Amino acid sequence: MHPFSPVLFFDHWWLYVLDVTEKELFVINSKNIVTPGGERTAVNRFASNILDQMLRWAGASSMFKKGTHSLLQKYFNIPGQPNEHDCGVYVMKWMEMIDPTILKDCSTDNKEYNIETWTEPKLEEFRKDIVAKIMLSETNAWRVETIRKANGMRNTRPAPVLRSPYLQVSSTDLPSK
Repeated sequence: MHPFSPVLFFDHWWLYVLDVTEKELFVINSKNIVTPGGERTAVNRFASNILDQMLRWAGASSMFKKGTHSLLQKYFNIPGQPNEHDCGVYVMKWMEMIDPTILKDCSTDNKEYNIETWTEPKLEEFRKDIVAKIMLSETNAWRVETIRKANGMRNTRPAPVLRSPYLQVSSTDLPSK
């Protein structure tokens, strides 16, 4: 069992992945902070306590190894985000694509979890995908209204000038960037 736990702290999202069998907390951060200090270490310790309490409430035994008050925290060397605003996008995509069973093998300082470096166009594609998933989700109260408005915006027939048999448009006629 490897539950995910996204965390927001001082306007920055990162992801915890809990390895219940090994009693370890994997910390995945798009700002690529491999060895945090100060407040981040305290937040990680606090999060491990919360996760431990949640598991105990669910009937599991304590996650802490005997004589400790926090889970062992492991950090990853992963490609960092290219800007200051896409940390949430990174966390959502990681929860979709990361295989927690591989994390254990990559948790040393020498190994890197094999994630491609995402370019700005790729991040834009991810953002659009996330918006579409939210808007078209069965649990979205505005889903039906969104689909109705989108259907109303579609142009089902081309303009009369484009239907003319004397007009031929090719891709070379379109303006380039």
